[in-house]
Amino acid sequence: MKYLKTYEDISNDIFLYHGTSKENAEQIINGGITEPIYLGDEDIAKDYAISYLHPVLIKFIMSDIQNQLEPNTTLLNYYYDVLEENDNDDDATEVISEWENSKKSWEDSLNILGSVILPPIYISVTYDDIINI
Repeated sequence: MKYLKTYEDISNDIFLYHGTSKENAEQIINGGITEPIYLGDEDIAKDYAISYLHPVLIKFIMSDIQNQLEPNTTLLNYYYDVLEENDNDDDATEVISEWENSKKSWEDSLNILGSVILPPIYISVTYDDIINI
């Protein structure tokens, strides 16, 4: 099982993070979430965000979005593809085994894969939710 690090602030809110570019974050602030986005802990989101020229994180309070979250089927399908090509891949075998033995919920996706999908929804995102890297 992958280790997922979540963060709490003084209000005991747990956050999930989306790694993206400053430009994409501004589009989300101005126009909302118009396509699915991937969320994980801060470290996972940073790893993704640094692929952009101006990387940022957008933080979301998990309790505000948990009813909308979905398993990260994109990443799950990647592991199935890896196993199809090489059935001796230990990492893919472990991930798929854990997934198959789970309830296949967004919580399981977060714990096993380290990420979830947030589909297009209306949620207020402000500049206070942006963390520059």
